[in-house]
Amino acid sequence: MKTERFALMLSPEMVAEVGEYRHHNKIGSLAEAMRRLITQGLKAETKTATSELAGSN
Repeated sequence: MKTERFALMLSPEMVAEVGEYRHHNKIGSLAEAMRRLITQGLKAETKTATSELAGSN
């Protein structure tokens, strides 16, 4: 799998929140913290969408 690099603009407040998450979870880098947060968000979104589909039947 090829990885891609891109720029991401965040407010100072969001950077601080990610930093706190990183520190609390003992994550080595800001990039890894962002990857984990994105993965968690995508999983939660998929779970929500699946629940909504199941509920509409």
